[in-house]
Amino acid sequence: MQYLVSLLLFFILMSCSNQDVPKFSGDWKLESLNADEESIPFPEPGPITSFRSNNLVFYYNTLMKYEIKEDSLILYDEQAGTISRRFKYEFNNKNEFILNFIRRVRVDSLEFLDIKYKSKWIKVD
Repeated sequence: MQYLVSLLLFFILMSCSNQDVPKFSGDWKLESLNADEESIPFPEPGPITSFRSNNLVFYYNTLMKYEIKEDSLILYDEQAGTISRRFKYEFNNKNEFILNFIRRVRVDSLEFLDIKYKSKWIKVD
């Protein structure tokens, strides 16, 4: 009985790990942008982010390197090699993902305000 349960658990884990994970590749158009749940207008057509081979990305017309660590997308300044942006990402499906990040803004010399941004990106054919 224990053998049967172990075998069943093994097959369940294998089927979960074999699922096709969406990847960052190709061109993606900004669909919506929100700051603290308020919509932020942006010029139409929306900006295009283009993921290329060798972990290169054009993000707002700037060439950067990117890295995926667990649920984070990290963009590096190509020339300086420093972290430029860090996002939490979530794929809704293979043609749509969401990037979340927090921007810390200085209110005065002692206080900071954290603004939560959320952007939705759609795959361009």
